[in-house]
Amino acid sequence: MPVQDNEDTRKKDNEFFEENEKDKNETAEHTEKLLPFLKSKAEYHSSRVKNLEFKIAGQSDRISRNKSKLEYLENKIDRLKDMNKILETFGNVPFAKSIIKANKDKIDEIQNKKIPARKKKIKDCEKKLESLTFKKERITHKLNRVLALNDTIRSFSIGTSSERKEFFSSAIDRLKKAQADCLNDKKTNLISKKNKLIEAYNLPETNVVDKYKLQGEIQALSKKADVIDKKIKGMVTAKDTSEKAVENTKKCLDEMADKGNLSMEKLSENAINSAGTNSLEKTEELLEDDADMIDGIINNGKKNVEKENTSEIKSEKEFVNDMFHRGKAQLSNDGGYKINAKYYNELPRDERHIEPMTGIQAAIVMQTLESRNIPFSAASRGNDNVGITVANNDIPALNEIMKKAVRP
Repeated sequence: MPVQDNEDTRKKDNEFFEENEKDKNETAEHTEKLLPFLKSKAEYHSSRVKNLEFKIAGQSDRISRNKSKLEYLENKIDRLKDMNKILETFGNVPFAKSIIKANKDKIDEIQNKKIPARKKKIKDCEKKLESLTFKKERITHKLNRVLALNDTIRSFSIGTSSERKEFFSSAIDRLKKAQADCLNDKKTNLISKKNKLIEAYNLPETNVVDKYKLQGEIQALSKKADVIDKKIKGMVTAKDTSEKAVENTKKCLDEMADKGNLSMEKLSENAINSAGTNSLEKTEELLEDDADMIDGIINNGKKNVEKENTSEIKSEKEFVNDMFHRGKAQLSNDGGYKINAKYYNELPRDERHIEPMTGIQAAIVMQTLESRNIPFSAASRGNDNVGITVANNDIPALNEIMKKAVRP
């Protein structure tokens, strides 16, 4: 979506950059290193935004011209049809019949070739426009983060305590929003990649080896998205406008600049951290128990996982033992097992659908299938490999359950 008053904001912030040149001598020696860096970053992002705005305008113009052309073609069909109605009143006059045929050929070409081609151009332009607009939003978020961080540093040089705290508070608020926007952009990108991998995972032609590889990649993306989400939540209540907060933030940025750590994400994160009463580090410590989360399932036993019957999800071993005591599982000496083997044998070969997965995922899937009264069979295959069999007509339900097991 478009950024409000984007041009005015850039003009205002350019003034801030010019004023920074005057205020440099009043800031800490190490923090001064950040000001030229931030100015360069802002100019770079501003240039990219302007370039994208130019491309967006170009795509919008193409869409408008193609829609006008489409309207012209549709009107032309109406005109040719009207002409043919008039010519048909002439009867079997050869000249009239010849024109009618030519008009019908033109109508056929317009309807089956020209209009579909024009619609495709419009669709392609709209797709490009959506991509460019999204890209502009992401870069604008980065630009806003640079400008807010610049104002945070600028606040250090303001002489009056009340004015300094007020300017610092405003800058930190904008920095938090911009940082959250940038993190959300990263999270959106990760989720998009994960969803594509899940689609590939569920394709019938995807073999067992590729499924294991895809599952590992899906889990890695899920963890990264979770970490980002926790960082965003950690910023919600992080705010302190006291002199101590200003000094802590100044000291933190000084140290980072002195060490040459000029990552915009880290600079912003630590600036917010230093000014906050609810630091991200403490938030991450509180949530450290979730670090080993696999597809939304907590493996350390400290938390329950919501299930359709609201009971606690059992581990693979617990579930297999329970099925054994219920007479539904067979155990082998090497630790392997078969569950509902009778169902597997009774199910016609061409009606069987076998889905390989890890033991952790299998435990979740099997318990969900059972809670829904969906018949299934399962067998361990070694190396944490389990094959679950369902009837072909239960494949949609199985896919839905598996998607939840990998948190799409």
